[in-house]
Amino acid sequence: MREIINNGLRLVSKSYYAFKLAEKIVYFHKNENNANPLTNGEANFLKQHRGGFKVIFDVGANVGDWSRLANTYIPGARIFAFEPFKASFEELQRTKFAGDNVNCYNMALAERPGTGELFVYELASAFNSLSDRKPVGIAASQKVTVEIQTLDGFCAGLGIKNIDFLKIDVEGAELSVLRGAEAMISGKRIKAIQFEYGGTYIDARCLLKDIYEFFEGKNYLIHKVFPEELIPMERYDHSQEDFQYANYIAVLK
Repeated sequence: MREIINNGLRLVSKSYYAFKLAEKIVYFHKNENNANPLTNGEANFLKQHRGGFKVIFDVGANVGDWSRLANTYIPGARIFAFEPFKASFEELQRTKFAGDNVNCYNMALAERPGTGELFVYELASAFNSLSDRKPVGIAASQKVTVEIQTLDGFCAGLGIKNIDFLKIDVEGAELSVLRGAEAMISGKRIKAIQFEYGGTYIDARCLLKDIYEFFEGKNYLIHKVFPEELIPMERYDHSQEDFQYANYIAVLK
């Protein structure tokens, strides 16, 4: 009996490792769960548009890693970086950028202006969100009140007529940011919009399908970001709804 059990455990163990290997191959093929912008296609997209992007918004800038990347590849662009959590914002302000063309704002962008609760996690500041995420079962260590502005309102206040590239990484609140940019997007005043997708959408009770529906009739084509190219995803398909980390870019037609 013990031999049968041991043989069974070995078979299960082999099956498990075979499954995990197959899973990694699938993730690689679909360019999922790769958060390194140097290899997942984000940096390559910036390099390809180094001559065309003059105004860039980094919504959910955290401590400035992505803004620094954009500043490196497109040194002439005006970058507006938004980070609501004070400690991360202070580190963002200390980030060394080339030139003086990066402007930092201690606020969140969302659907409605005012104030809101930001859930803060000790696990890492990158997990902080307007949604109560409970990453890997860990509750927020604190809730802090943050300023919220809409992208439309912010642009109107500063007289910004057009945005070349809008990058959104807000841990599940991507749709809220888009809704707060309704006028700019409907007015075809944003050339390209990168948004993150993944398990954070579960916590926010949001689907990739909701993003597709938001862009319906707005003259944008959604693409999935791959290391060397953008692949058009003209229509939503339920097979995309796997909640695995990936980046998409909606490009103005």
